[in-house]
Amino acid sequence: MIKTYFLVLLIFSNLAVGANQAISALKNSNSKGYSRADRIKEFKFPEDHGAHRDFQTEWWYATGNLQDSSGTEFGYQLTIFRNNIDPNFLAGNSGLKTNQIYMGHLAISDIKNKEFYSYEIFQRSAGSLAGSTSKETWINNWKFNWEPVKLYAKQGDIVLDLNLKAQKQIVLQGNKGLSQKSTQVGNASYYYSIPRLESAGNIQIKGKTYQVKGESWIDREWSTSSLGAEDQGWDWFSLQLSDNWELMYYQIRNKSGISPVSLGALIDPNSSKISIPHQDIELKVIENWTSPKTKISYPAKWRLVIKKHDIDLVISPLMNNQEHQFRYSYWEGAVKITGTHAGKRINGKGYVELTGYK
Repeated sequence: MIKTYFLVLLIFSNLAVGANQAISALKNSNSKGYSRADRIKEFKFPEDHGAHRDFQTEWWYATGNLQDSSGTEFGYQLTIFRNNIDPNFLAGNSGLKTNQIYMGHLAISDIKNKEFYSYEIFQRSAGSLAGSTSKETWINNWKFNWEPVKLYAKQGDIVLDLNLKAQKQIVLQGNKGLSQKSTQVGNASYYYSIPRLESAGNIQIKGKTYQVKGESWIDREWSTSSLGAEDQGWDWFSLQLSDNWELMYYQIRNKSGISPVSLGALIDPNSSKISIPHQDIELKVIENWTSPKTKISYPAKWRLVIKKHDIDLVISPLMNNQEHQFRYSYWEGAVKITGTHAGKRINGKGYVELTGYK
């Protein structure tokens, strides 16, 4: 999603910890010299799977819900970020100079044992330590491969090793892939999703290996943009329903309520997208959870209703403690879904990201 654009700026600018400072930095970010997402473009694949180095930042993002043969559940997140720290930089011939910096976030949610494992790494792109082509994006030994799609990352107590097979076509989010983040022209991203991928492979936790299967969601975005002056954070939902529909919704929260650029997308079994303005989506927080470490209070259960499409869902975290506690803190975790769609009972799984909470 909009995702962690402000988080990337926080890290690469060496700003103070905390989401509030990060959002302030994003509002004041300097876009001079960078390309901007200010018009509709023609997407080209596989070229657009690779880096767009003239934009300030971008990410390769995968989440999913998995289980082993006994039904033990896991959630996972693998995100690789790229940031251009100087648009006027010209590298020398040594190959050791670079203006491209990479960051990675890796997490596994062990639902049965209520354990959340999360890691963060950094690397410069010089010397092939990190980088991106149309075939592969990597940072150290973390890899995001295309054609076929394969994810691999090893850090600390966990290993993620998955093969992903797309069950839906690529979906261009927003207006033909141009996704506004505020009302100002250029405050946008280029954004596409693969909303359902059959997933199989292995995860390892503290030396114990689990053979798992499930479904994943991939997001790709690149941008040089800023939040509006009043914006405070956002909530992002990627939901995979049991009737083979998917729902993506992001709402940007500001001092007055919800930003008018907030938007949803309903994806049918044939990969066709229906855009849904936020005015047509009713999202109510039912419960909250307060992190025992950061003392931040997050929403922890929602009711989401779209009357025009006969959707009524209850969304609940598979476990509450799925908070990343890095130089800033944000919540990103696996959720379950119950409810109705088109008059029929459904269920499902998904992922939710929450930023800017206190």
